[in-house]
Amino acid sequence: MATRNDVARLAGVSTATVSRVVNNNKNVSPEAKEKVMSAIKQLSYVPNVIAKSLRTKLSYTIAFVVHDVTNPFFGEIFRGICDEANEQNYFALIYQYIDSTEYFLKILQKSPDAIITFSSLSDEVSDLLKEHNIPVFYLGKVPKEGTFAGYITFDFEDAAYKMVNYLYNKGHREIALIGRSQATNNHIHEGYRRAFRDLKLCYNEDKVEFFDSYNFLVKTGYECMKKLLDKQSLPTAVVCNSDWIAVGAMNAISESGLKVPDDISVVGFDDLPVSAYLNPPLTTAKTEGYEEGRLACNMLINYLRGEEISPVKLKCEITERKSVKKI
Repeated sequence: MATRNDVARLAGVSTATVSRVVNNNKNVSPEAKEKVMSAIKQLSYVPNVIAKSLRTKLSYTIAFVVHDVTNPFFGEIFRGICDEANEQNYFALIYQYIDSTEYFLKILQKSPDAIITFSSLSDEVSDLLKEHNIPVFYLGKVPKEGTFAGYITFDFEDAAYKMVNYLYNKGHREIALIGRSQATNNHIHEGYRRAFRDLKLCYNEDKVEFFDSYNFLVKTGYECMKKLLDKQSLPTAVVCNSDWIAVGAMNAISESGLKVPDDISVVGFDDLPVSAYLNPPLTTAKTEGYEEGRLACNMLINYLRGEEISPVKLKCEITERKSVKKI
């Protein structure tokens, strides 16, 4: 089995340079890095992660904790986390969120160096992680004051505002919303309402269906759309809190004998890979889940290496397809 010394001899560099390349240290010239990477490939060199962990007291493992591991949006993010982690010689694991300290103690038994999460951790869980010096990187929300590694948010309020304006410019005035009910993190609803104010549209509570904050399920979209269809007057367009919600809404519309977009237009958020292949293909606000996962993982690893990182807010752009009719 090849050693670090073997790699150094073949590349014509010091063992310290090999270590810097393996650990993705930026203080290496491109020429030296290319020589080391070529030697690693020729020798099939595999760093001794166990020995390295004993020296640094790091496991080189990151835990991704979410409320619904089956949600394809989280799958895209996790794919990005995994790819970035692999390039940085880390390993990523995904866990279903359960709000209990006993459950998180089980996660801690796997010795993750840090956690990335979309979830709002309870005070008890936050205190537990702080006690064990496990930094947390948040996605989609600004964390409470306290110990955290950093965060990335999407400007969902701006995206919803743009989406309502987009529908307005297509001639729609009766625009409904299927949105999450969590009052502290309901930016799509806020953008929806702001657009209504600025466009002088009448906000109608009958055109808004809320669902439990973490129930981003096709079934949820279906059930909420059924309620909107049971109302006395139908909307001409529906803004859905996610593409997965939009899939359910489109199914409910079709089941009722109506068509998308001929009778009711539908838009979503996330731009999941499947959204381009729906019938009709879904107009949606693109959130770049994969790239967000890569960026979050990169920022977190930089934090673990002692670098300063700053919060990031990402913009969402509308991907126009065929689920909206001009009226």
